[in-house]
Amino acid sequence: MISYLRGIVRTSSSEAAILETGGIGYEVFIPARASVYLRPGEEIVLFTHLIVKEDHFALYGFINEEERDLFVQLLGVSGVGPKVALSLLSSLEVRQLTEAIGTGDLKTLMSVPGIGRKSAQRLVFE
Repeated sequence: MISYLRGIVRTSSSEAAILETGGIGYEVFIPARASVYLRPGEEIVLFTHLIVKEDHFALYGFINEEERDLFVQLLGVSGVGPKVALSLLSSLEVRQLTEAIGTGDLKTLMSVPGIGRKSAQRLVFE
């Protein structure tokens, strides 16, 4: 597992960044709110989670460990894949998201693109 990467930001968008470390450029998918911290040419540390599937590898990066750990927990909910988990973390801060899940605030959860009533209920119950 790749726990984190320290490197130079080469490019960044609201969906992904290219982080150069050790002469290799890693494409790292990020929550949209992380993009404000990624400035081309600057060094940064991204805490990562690697997902390996039959046909590809995908690396997901986060500004802090708390965000990464919540991403991994969200993946454990049935019907929540990496795109939905990133959407949740792009739309809500970690504190807001954990409060909404903990208090059963379906309205806040359903305000996230891609989250309907059933998905919100699963997040609360699982």
